[in-house]
Amino acid sequence: MAKQKRRVVPFSELGDGGQFMEHVNSALSCALVGGACIENALGSLLELALIDDDASRNLLNGPKEILSTYAARADLCFCLGLIPSLVHRNAKTIGKIRNTFAHSHEAIDFSDGGVDRLCGQLDLTPMVGVKGPFDWEAYSREQMSPEENEHERESLATNKFILAVTATHMAIVAAAADVRTRAPVEYQIACLSGGRAIAEDGSLIDDPDAPAPIVFFTRPAREPGGD
Repeated sequence: MAKQKRRVVPFSELGDGGQFMEHVNSALSCALVGGACIENALGSLLELALIDDDASRNLLNGPKEILSTYAARADLCFCLGLIPSLVHRNAKTIGKIRNTFAHSHEAIDFSDGGVDRLCGQLDLTPMVGVKGPFDWEAYSREQMSPEENEHERESLATNKFILAVTATHMAIVAAAADVRTRAPVEYQIACLSGGRAIAEDGSLIDDPDAPAPIVFFTRPAREPGGD
């Protein structure tokens, strides 16, 4: 069986921010799939912003290239001004939660001390409801089943993670709507020669045998056949 090449999953295949939950059945799959959703959304955003060239695709898809990592994608999206600081922070925290699950040598859930602490760092304050700021905790408690109420800490942390993934994905998709793919501008190096020599004070030298300077400057390259 041929090995499938790594690729950035485009927005059209990622669906909306909440659809990632359709593919999970455990705390581990929730963390891994949620993290992968944001990692690919960040990659898709960069794919739109970078030039349409193999160099860009290699940076994003090469297994050892700098933009193939979650953290680098989040940082570059922020440094290019594609996402605001809060979305950047939440994306980085989601990545840390994903890594905590992925690198644990034993089964853990969202009640794990390290995971619960990271979930506490997720910021949902920009979310608003009909009557004001969205109270994610009250909403989560309303949705809890009797079984989930027995594991309140885990349930609240899990739901906050899910809401953060959904909101972060939506913010990245919204950012993509304003992105225009960059194209490199070609420049031509031009030079002027054969003029008159110039003295240190800026005056022209009358001696025709004095060496004249060559002046270099750049200008946008003309398209073939252009005027």
